Amino acid sequence: MKNQYPCIIVDDDPDAAEYLSEYIDCIPEITLKQIFNNPLEFVQQIHLLEKGTILFLDIDMPGMSGIDLAEILQHKPCSIIFTTAHSEFAVKSYELNAENYLLKPINEKKFVLAMNKLLHSTANQTPAAPPADDFFFLKSGDNAQKVRVFHKDILFVQAAENYIFVVTEHDKYMSYMTLKKMADILSHSPIGFYRVHKSYLINGDKVHRKVGNTAYIGSHEISMSPIFRDEFVAYMDSKTAQ
Repeated sequence: MKNQYPCIIVDDDPDAAEYLSEYIDCIPEITLKQIFNNPLEFVQQIHLLEKGTILFLDIDMPGMSGIDLAEILQHKPCSIIFTTAHSEFAVKSYELNAENYLLKPINEKKFVLAMNKLLHSTANQTPAAPPADDFFFLKSGDNAQKVRVFHKDILFVQAAENYIFVVTEHDKYMSYMTLKKMADILSHSPIGFYRVHKSYLINGDKVHRKVGNTAYIGSHEISMSPIFRDEFVAYMDSKTAQ
Protein backbone atom coordinates (compact mmCIF):
# COMPACT_ATOMS: atom_id res chain seq x y z
CA MET A 1 0.00 0.00 0.00
CA LYS A 2 1.31 3.45 -0.90
CA ASN A 3 1.99 6.04 1.77
CA GLN A 4 -0.93 8.17 2.85
CA TYR A 5 -0.10 11.86 3.19
CA PRO A 6 -2.45 14.00 5.30
CA CYS A 7 -3.64 17.24 3.72
CA ILE A 8 -4.99 20.48 5.15
CA ILE A 9 -6.62 23.32 3.24
CA VAL A 10 -6.38 26.87 4.59
CA ASP A 11 -8.52 29.12 2.41
CA ASP A 12 -11.13 31.73 3.25
CA ASP A 13 -12.97 31.03 -0.03
CA PRO A 14 -15.39 28.12 0.63
CA ASP A 15 -15.85 27.45 -3.10
CA ALA A 16 -12.09 27.07 -3.65
CA ALA A 17 -11.79 24.84 -0.58
CA GLU A 18 -14.63 22.67 -1.88
CA TYR A 19 -13.15 21.98 -5.32
CA LEU A 20 -9.70 21.40 -3.82
CA SER A 21 -11.22 18.83 -1.46
CA GLU A 22 -12.84 17.09 -4.46
CA TYR A 23 -9.47 16.96 -6.25
CA ILE A 24 -7.80 15.54 -3.15
CA ASP A 25 -10.43 12.78 -2.92
CA CYS A 26 -9.42 11.62 -6.41
CA ILE A 27 -5.79 10.91 -5.45
CA PRO A 28 -5.41 7.76 -3.31
CA GLU A 29 -2.01 8.70 -1.83
CA ILE A 30 -3.38 11.79 -0.05
CA THR A 31 -6.14 12.23 2.53
CA LEU A 32 -7.91 15.44 3.49
CA LYS A 33 -7.82 15.91 7.26
CA GLN A 34 -9.30 19.35 7.74
CA ILE A 35 -10.36 22.61 6.09
CA PHE A 36 -9.76 25.96 7.77
CA ASN A 37 -11.55 29.00 6.39
CA ASN A 38 -9.95 31.14 9.10
CA PRO A 39 -6.11 31.11 9.12
CA LEU A 40 -5.99 32.16 12.78
CA GLU A 41 -7.89 29.01 13.77
CA PHE A 42 -5.30 26.94 11.89
CA VAL A 43 -2.45 28.67 13.73
CA GLN A 44 -3.96 27.63 17.08
CA GLN A 45 -3.57 23.99 16.01
CA ILE A 46 -0.13 24.10 14.34
CA HIS A 47 1.37 22.22 17.29
CA LEU A 48 -0.81 19.22 16.30
CA LEU A 49 0.52 19.17 12.73
CA GLU A 50 1.43 15.65 11.56
CA LYS A 51 4.79 14.95 9.96
CA GLY A 52 4.54 14.88 6.16
CA THR A 53 1.37 16.99 5.98
CA ILE A 54 0.66 18.72 2.66
CA LEU A 55 -0.72 22.22 3.16
CA PHE A 56 -2.73 24.09 0.55
CA LEU A 57 -2.45 27.75 1.55
CA ASP A 58 -4.33 30.66 0.07
CA ILE A 59 -2.33 33.90 0.21
CA ASP A 60 -4.82 36.76 0.46
CA MET A 61 -6.76 36.01 3.65
CA PRO A 62 -8.09 38.26 6.43
CA GLY A 63 -6.16 38.27 9.69
CA MET A 64 -3.07 36.49 8.38
CA SER A 65 -1.76 35.87 4.88
CA GLY A 66 -0.53 32.56 3.52
CA ILE A 67 2.95 34.09 3.31
CA ASP A 68 2.84 34.82 7.05
CA LEU A 69 1.74 31.24 7.71
CA ALA A 70 4.55 29.83 5.57
CA GLU A 71 7.11 31.85 7.54
CA ILE A 72 5.79 30.34 10.79
CA LEU A 73 5.96 26.85 9.28
CA GLN A 74 9.55 27.04 8.00
CA HIS A 75 10.87 24.62 10.62
CA LYS A 76 7.91 22.21 10.40
CA PRO A 77 8.18 18.89 8.49
CA CYS A 78 5.45 19.71 5.97
CA SER A 79 5.04 20.60 2.28
CA ILE A 80 3.40 23.86 1.21
CA ILE A 81 1.48 24.47 -2.00
CA PHE A 82 0.18 28.00 -2.47
CA THR A 83 -3.25 28.30 -4.09
CA THR A 84 -3.98 31.91 -5.00
CA ALA A 85 -5.39 34.31 -7.53
CA HIS A 86 -2.36 36.60 -7.15
CA SER A 87 0.67 35.92 -9.33
CA GLU A 88 2.85 38.65 -7.79
CA PHE A 89 3.81 36.50 -4.78
CA ALA A 90 5.41 33.70 -6.81
CA VAL A 91 9.01 34.76 -6.16
CA LYS A 92 8.38 35.11 -2.43
CA SER A 93 6.78 31.67 -2.33
CA TYR A 94 9.91 30.01 -3.67
CA GLU A 95 12.05 31.91 -1.18
CA LEU A 96 9.95 30.13 1.45
CA ASN A 97 10.66 26.75 -0.22
CA ALA A 98 7.07 26.19 -1.32
CA GLU A 99 6.60 23.02 -3.36
CA ASN A 100 4.34 24.68 -5.89
CA TYR A 101 2.37 27.83 -6.70
CA LEU A 102 -1.04 27.23 -8.30
CA LEU A 103 -2.99 30.14 -9.72
CA LYS A 104 -6.75 30.16 -9.30
CA PRO A 105 -8.97 29.05 -10.83
CA ILE A 106 -7.18 25.71 -10.48
CA ASN A 107 -8.39 22.97 -12.79
CA GLU A 108 -8.05 19.30 -11.96
CA LYS A 109 -5.30 18.69 -14.52
CA LYS A 110 -3.02 21.36 -13.02
CA PHE A 111 -3.72 20.00 -9.55
CA VAL A 112 -2.91 16.40 -10.50
CA LEU A 113 0.33 17.44 -12.22
CA ALA A 114 1.43 19.38 -9.13
CA MET A 115 0.61 16.46 -6.84
CA ASN A 116 2.37 13.92 -9.05
CA LYS A 117 5.49 16.08 -8.98
CA LEU A 118 5.37 16.41 -5.20
CA LEU A 119 4.63 12.73 -4.54
CA HIS A 120 7.38 11.61 -6.92
CA SER A 121 9.87 13.93 -5.20
CA THR A 122 8.81 12.72 -1.74
CA ALA A 123 9.03 9.05 -2.74
CA ASN A 124 12.62 9.50 -3.90
CA GLN A 125 13.83 11.26 -0.78
CA THR A 126 15.86 9.28 1.71
CA PRO A 127 14.60 10.36 5.12
CA ALA A 128 17.31 11.75 7.34
CA ALA A 129 17.84 9.85 10.54
CA PRO A 130 17.27 11.99 13.62
CA PRO A 131 20.28 12.61 15.80
CA ALA A 132 20.85 9.83 18.30
CA ASP A 133 22.14 12.21 20.97
CA ASP A 134 20.58 15.08 22.85
CA PHE A 135 23.39 17.49 22.04
CA PHE A 136 25.28 19.00 19.12
CA PHE A 137 28.63 20.68 18.60
CA LEU A 138 28.39 24.35 17.73
CA LYS A 139 31.04 26.29 15.84
CA SER A 140 31.44 29.35 18.00
CA GLY A 141 33.32 32.64 17.88
CA ASP A 142 35.76 32.63 14.99
CA ASN A 143 34.70 29.01 14.20
CA ALA A 144 38.07 27.79 15.47
CA GLN A 145 36.37 26.24 18.47
CA LYS A 146 33.50 23.77 18.69
CA VAL A 147 31.51 23.56 21.90
CA ARG A 148 29.15 20.81 23.03
CA VAL A 149 25.65 22.16 23.67
CA PHE A 150 22.98 20.01 25.29
CA HIS A 151 19.41 20.68 24.16
CA LYS A 152 18.15 20.76 27.75
CA ASP A 153 20.58 23.55 28.65
CA ILE A 154 19.39 25.98 25.97
CA LEU A 155 17.23 28.83 27.21
CA PHE A 156 16.69 30.48 23.85
CA VAL A 157 18.32 31.23 20.52
CA GLN A 158 18.43 34.80 19.21
CA ALA A 159 19.05 35.81 15.59
CA ALA A 160 21.19 38.84 14.74
CA GLU A 161 21.54 39.36 10.97
CA ASN A 162 23.63 36.40 9.72
CA TYR A 163 24.50 35.17 13.21
CA ILE A 164 22.74 33.51 16.11
CA PHE A 165 23.35 33.60 19.86
CA VAL A 166 22.68 30.34 21.69
CA VAL A 167 21.99 31.29 25.30
CA THR A 168 22.25 28.71 28.10
CA GLU A 169 22.04 29.16 31.87
CA HIS A 170 25.76 29.82 32.16
CA ASP A 171 27.03 30.67 28.66
CA LYS A 172 26.26 32.56 25.48
CA TYR A 173 27.68 31.33 22.17
CA MET A 174 27.76 33.21 18.88
CA SER A 175 27.73 31.24 15.62
CA TYR A 176 27.48 32.02 11.91
CA MET A 177 24.15 30.35 11.18
CA THR A 178 20.52 31.17 10.43
CA LEU A 179 17.76 30.76 12.99
CA LYS A 180 15.96 28.45 10.55
CA LYS A 181 18.98 26.13 10.45
CA MET A 182 19.07 25.95 14.23
CA ALA A 183 15.32 25.32 14.30
CA ASP A 184 15.85 22.41 11.91
CA ILE A 185 18.55 20.97 14.19
CA LEU A 186 16.34 21.26 17.26
CA SER A 187 13.21 19.94 15.51
CA HIS A 188 14.41 16.39 16.35
CA SER A 189 14.74 17.18 20.04
CA PRO A 190 12.31 15.63 22.55
CA ILE A 191 12.30 19.09 24.13
CA GLY A 192 9.79 21.55 22.70
CA PHE A 193 11.45 24.52 21.00
CA TYR A 194 9.14 27.25 19.69
CA ARG A 195 9.57 30.11 17.27
CA VAL A 196 7.89 33.06 19.00
CA HIS A 197 9.40 35.92 17.00
CA LYS A 198 11.31 36.30 13.76
CA SER A 199 14.42 36.63 15.93
CA TYR A 200 13.73 34.20 18.79
CA LEU A 201 13.48 30.45 19.27
CA ILE A 202 12.74 29.45 22.86
CA ASN A 203 12.87 26.31 25.00
CA GLY A 204 9.29 25.92 26.18
CA ASP A 205 10.39 24.02 29.29
CA LYS A 206 12.40 27.03 30.47
CA VAL A 207 9.56 29.58 30.42
CA HIS A 208 8.37 30.27 33.95
CA ARG A 209 5.95 33.10 33.17
CA LYS A 210 4.13 34.81 30.31
CA VAL A 211 2.57 38.25 30.50
CA GLY A 212 0.91 39.54 27.36
CA ASN A 213 3.41 39.25 24.51
CA THR A 214 6.41 38.69 26.79
CA ALA A 215 7.82 35.32 27.86
CA TYR A 216 10.10 35.23 30.90
CA ILE A 217 13.02 32.81 30.99
CA GLY A 218 15.15 33.34 34.08
CA SER A 219 16.17 37.00 34.00
CA HIS A 220 15.49 37.28 30.26
CA GLU A 221 12.41 38.92 28.76
CA ILE A 222 11.56 37.55 25.29
CA SER A 223 9.23 39.55 23.09
CA MET A 224 6.70 37.44 21.20
CA SER A 225 5.28 38.45 17.84
CA PRO A 226 1.56 37.90 17.11
CA ILE A 227 2.60 36.24 13.84
CA PHE A 228 4.75 33.59 15.53
CA ARG A 229 3.56 33.22 19.13
CA ASP A 230 0.36 31.20 18.66
CA GLU A 231 1.96 27.75 18.58
CA PHE A 232 3.69 28.38 21.90
CA VAL A 233 0.57 29.93 23.41
CA ALA A 234 -1.40 26.83 22.37
CA TYR A 235 1.26 24.68 24.05
CA MET A 236 0.92 26.72 27.26
CA ASP A 237 -2.87 26.43 27.11
CA SER A 238 -2.59 22.64 26.82
CA LYS A 239 -0.50 22.62 30.02
CA THR A 240 -2.70 25.07 31.93
CA ALA A 241 -4.60 23.75 34.93
CA GLN A 242 -8.28 24.49 34.49
